Amino acid sequence: MAFLKKILFQVIPSLLILTFIIFCLVYVAGDPASMMLPENATAADREALRESLGLNEPFLTQYTAFLGDLIRGDFGTSLQYQQPATDLVLSRLTATLSLSLIAMFIAIVISIPLGIYAALKRNTVLDFLISGVSIVGKAMPNFWIGIMLILFLAVIFPIFPVSGASSPLHFVLPAFTLGIALAAEMTRLTRASVLEVIEQEFVQTARAKGQKERIVIGKHVFLNALIPIVTIIGLQFPQLIGGAIVVETVFSWPGIGRLLLTAMENSDMAVVQAIVFVIAFITITVNLLTDLLYRVLDPRIKYD
Repeated sequence: MAFLKKILFQVIPSLLILTFIIFCLVYVAGDPASMMLPENATAADREALRESLGLNEPFLTQYTAFLGDLIRGDFGTSLQYQQPATDLVLSRLTATLSLSLIAMFIAIVISIPLGIYAALKRNTVLDFLISGVSIVGKAMPNFWIGIMLILFLAVIFPIFPVSGASSPLHFVLPAFTLGIALAAEMTRLTRASVLEVIEQEFVQTARAKGQKERIVIGKHVFLNALIPIVTIIGLQFPQLIGGAIVVETVFSWPGIGRLLLTAMENSDMAVVQAIVFVIAFITITVNLLTDLLYRVLDPRIKYD
């Protein structure tokens, strides 16, 4: 019941505010009728189109109609592709989600072992090396990482393909490009979280009882250090989808990031609205799942 109250009092207002912002995007971009018609269109043609689209109606009336269409999943028709914007976005969403999930998996596999090892070897050469590499990895922009991977693993050593998504090999370069920066951030967070837990009294008690070090680290330290790690995963996954714009452009990946960039260049506001809503909806959903996972990891957490 507490979680349902959280949905009612936080998620629903957030979605309403989101829909209002998305609706206003059309007016920020300019007159929709002028964007739909050619430059040589007459004022009468523009007025007729505005009348047919309901753009002459009061603002709140248009917003109410927009909400009704949104509930049905209708964002309008793409000006560039001449097909429903919702269908177009959903057809590209699978490629972006697949890429983001693989990038997240790569980041987790790299960062958690390195973060734990750096914490266990605190203030040693290996700790400084891992921390230094993490800082450098966080500082490198995605497009530069992608270009370097293309240069070394596709041009100098032609191992992986550069563009497209037709085989598992096509995932390697863009997934690592997205995952490296996230792995750097998660490594630092994992190290800090493990260092905080490892000094707690219950860890010292477990060691005093004679438990093996791997059991102490795996059962007592790591499990109690997971909540900050889960938090960064929940926050970063939607950012992976949003950050895929650059990576998808570099690798010609057929996802919503590249589609969003094309739609913005062509003022295709129906597609822009649909993509913004989908990304925001994914963000809210991931945040809710993260809250639920907190309760699983630590039963002391309540939703009061």
